[in-house]
Amino acid sequence: MKIAITADVHLVNKKDHAERYHAFENILEKISKEKINTLIVAGDLFDETYNNYAEFDNIASKYGHINFHILPGNHDAAIDKRAITSTNVEIYSNL
Repeated sequence: MKIAITADVHLVNKKDHAERYHAFENILEKISKEKINTLIVAGDLFDETYNNYAEFDNIASKYGHINFHILPGNHDAAIDKRAITSTNVEIYSNL
């Protein structure tokens, strides 16, 4: 089993920070080529001021063969699984 791990992606809106989405999709393309189907995001997938998850949700749906495991970081405090509709995303939080 192969697993990829990344952290500190700090996604915000794609319009103002397209480079962050490009870098993230570059990671997803590379792990897809390596036939890796599990990605652990070890904190700070989003930036603390970001609360519109639709752009990430679209990417997750596009890469439906990858299972995303999100471990929220200090910048992900407001993340809520109910805002993500993709079935391949799991968010772990301290409840």
